[in-house]
Amino acid sequence: MRFTVVAEIGVNWSTVEAAKEMIRLASYAGASHVKFQAYGEKDLEGLPRDVADHLRRIMLTVETAKELKRYADDAHMVWFATPTSVEKVDMLEEVGVSLYKIREKDSRNYPLIKKIIDLGKTVFISTQKLPLDYDLLYNPRVIWLYCLPKILPPHLEELCLQEKMATGFHGYSNHVPNIVVPFYAACLGATVIECHVTLDHSRPDVDRKVSLDFEELKRLCDMLRTVSEIQSGERVMDSVGLG
Repeated sequence: MRFTVVAEIGVNWSTVEAAKEMIRLASYAGASHVKFQAYGEKDLEGLPRDVADHLRRIMLTVETAKELKRYADDAHMVWFATPTSVEKVDMLEEVGVSLYKIREKDSRNYPLIKKIIDLGKTVFISTQKLPLDYDLLYNPRVIWLYCLPKILPPHLEELCLQEKMATGFHGYSNHVPNIVVPFYAACLGATVIECHVTLDHSRPDVDRKVSLDFEELKRLCDMLRTVSEIQSGERVMDSVGLG
């Protein structure tokens, strides 16, 4: 089994150079994808003023997104983002992304999801509960990620990972600053692992409390690589009748 590891840089950056450094470190750690967030002014309503001001300063433009994507391309990483509206999908199409992510808050925003599916693009959707809509649930372009979206890390007993991974989820979007949790999800069958990342736990990043640093991300990627190697060896043994 091969694992797709997404480093969710999200809004945990302050300058373009810092974002590039995070892309570089994500590549070094072993992640294959880096993800940002494409939001608009409306999404800032009701937020604390300091948070809204920070998010306004780092709001993605077409030019910034293209610059970051070029940097990720040079690092042989897949760059993509989470749009919060169909207008942001149009913006990301101008950037030239190959896939999308839908946040848990929009996991029932069917016009937004349909817009992406109609483009013929793969979309990762974070949700706590799979939809009842059969066509959407089994759409081959949709990758379902189990997620408990919280600003503060959820209590471990809230996760119910074994139960959730047995119901049809393809992957896991992590909000726990502990590599054991996403590793356990992978052992239960998650092939896509998404983790928020921060340059340093002491930084005042918006999502710092649910993030891993890059040394932690590297340890997780190393562990997942070892699992892949073990599984590959077991398949070889089975194929020659030694399993």
